[in-house]
Amino acid sequence: MVKIIYRDQTSETIIARDDVAGENELHGNFASDGSRTAPTHDNDVRRGRSQTANSTTETRTKTKDGLCGSIKLLFGRDRSRNAIIWAIIGWTFAVTIARAIRMPNDFSEAHWLLDYRFGFIKRGLIGSLCSIFTRLLGCEMNPHIILALSVVMVFSMYAAMLVIFYRSFRRNQPRDSLFAIGLVFASSPFVVMNAHLLGYFDAILYLFTIASVALTLHNRPFLASLISVVAILSHESYLLIGFPLVCLASVTILISRRQHARWSTYIVALCIPVLAFIAIALIQSLTTDALTLRGQIAEHLHAFGIDATGSKKFSIWQTTTFMQFFRRQIWNFGEHLLHPAVLAAVGPSLLALLVYIYSSFKIRIFSLFSIFLFCVICAPLAMHAVAWDTARISTYTIGGTFIAAWILSETRVARKTHDAFFLIAINAVILNSFARILLMDGEVERFSDISRMLIYLPAILLVIIIAASKAQKSSRQTGFPISYWRRRAGIGGG
Repeated sequence: MVKIIYRDQTSETIIARDDVAGENELHGNFASDGSRTAPTHDNDVRRGRSQTANSTTETRTKTKDGLCGSIKLLFGRDRSRNAIIWAIIGWTFAVTIARAIRMPNDFSEAHWLLDYRFGFIKRGLIGSLCSIFTRLLGCEMNPHIILALSVVMVFSMYAAMLVIFYRSFRRNQPRDSLFAIGLVFASSPFVVMNAHLLGYFDAILYLFTIASVALTLHNRPFLASLISVVAILSHESYLLIGFPLVCLASVTILISRRQHARWSTYIVALCIPVLAFIAIALIQSLTTDALTLRGQIAEHLHAFGIDATGSKKFSIWQTTTFMQFFRRQIWNFGEHLLHPAVLAAVGPSLLALLVYIYSSFKIRIFSLFSIFLFCVICAPLAMHAVAWDTARISTYTIGGTFIAAWILSETRVARKTHDAFFLIAINAVILNSFARILLMDGEVERFSDISRMLIYLPAILLVIIIAASKAQKSSRQTGFPISYWRRRAGIGGG
């Protein structure tokens, strides 16, 4: 006797046959000319013995094709079927960007005009590089070049985010939860805000962050450190936006490969960006006169075409020290951190991402690693103590959590996600679709509620289908009726 095993995507049946019958059943009897002959009487008898088993298998397969039979079209192995989901995620990304994208304002353009002609100043690296290249090309910086560079940077950042999401998709098998995370992130306030910040250096900082993290994960800590130094020379807020994620990547790589890595190497590499940050602050304060520098910057910006009021405000802001900002803004820290409108907009996406991370990678909430991870994600919120752009700072936590999920997927194995995550993901996508984040300069997002209902309908339907598919699988394993899960998912049913 041998066991012949029938497998497909939804069922597995083991039927005991003797080897002759099994061979005839699977391959048939063939004549010398290659034509198939009729089954023998013995085969008919043996086939009858397994008729009951085959009927049971057929019934079981039909049951598994119940509520969401069409789900196979989405989660099958066929690449063209999975392409439907990727197309919906891409569409969601595009419409979310369209909600707030705008031309660079004067304040963002001023960042590209700062260079080292005024001495060694903070945020002068990008402008200095641009000045060198424009001189080589025989032209000067102008609004059109700034616009082109800004568009390239922000869409490069979005592309990099999609690439790391795709890497997580390929590495992890629980893909239904990853698809849900993709929809949550694509519709999140982070995507809205970064489109609105076209011209600012936020996109560049995230590109530096992804590059530095990737080098760290590939055991190149000093190259990663060099990228971090370049990022800090571009914008000092990298120390709270990107550098904590590099620290997370270093810790996770050391924990997962402790036999092949040395802690001392990574610690020395991580100290270099911190020293660079301190050096920039000291050098600028010791080598430049604040009042003189303020006048030079204001004059330079006004010559470019920025109005006198805007030039003066930017020059004052550029020459104000961190301690001066801290003394002014620390009293508003709690108000900025707990701003109700910002929490309502950022909270759903952040909660969904955190539940995914803690559930998929089985992180104990009160473990030391959990506390460290939470500090990394919340590190950008410390900028509330020195800055006033509340909504912008709060959205950094979403971007950081998304990158943290990628780091963990590179160093750990993702497990089955808790069922509650899919309910949170449904709510997050719906709330993201209709929520409005506080934008800068008093601007508001585009699209009415009716328009949003139409353009986000594919994403909402997809995340509900994903949750329903998960509920169907859970109902078989736990014994709860599918109607119970359908009610919890908010899709109706008995």
